[in-house]
Amino acid sequence: MKVKHAALWIVASMVCFFLLGYLTRAVLGNTSKHPESSYLDRLEEDLKLTSDQRSRIGDCLSREDEEIQKLMSSYREPINKELQTIRASTREEIRKMLNEEQLKVFDGGSFFSD
Repeated sequence: MKVKHAALWIVASMVCFFLLGYLTRAVLGNTSKHPESSYLDRLEEDLKLTSDQRSRIGDCLSREDEEIQKLMSSYREPINKELQTIRASTREEIRKMLNEEQLKVFDGGSFFSD
């Protein structure tokens, strides 16, 4: 059971780190019209794209980004529910180790955020 819990924790952590990186890039890192503008710039330069081709390929890349964002958002809710379950289990495990005074502080504090 501990191995399964640890494996789940590792997978959940990896997914969260991926989502965090992706969302950070989406919020802070993309100031260009197209998220893949450097890729589009490279295509334009290497393939000698016409302005029409660049525009259509840029639209294609924007659609791809929208689809990826939709896919990523579909995973957030199940992961968040699983993380809440793990956190609740951890809180209960910690509570069993505390005395009455510590429990009052622990239960009244914000030691875990959901």
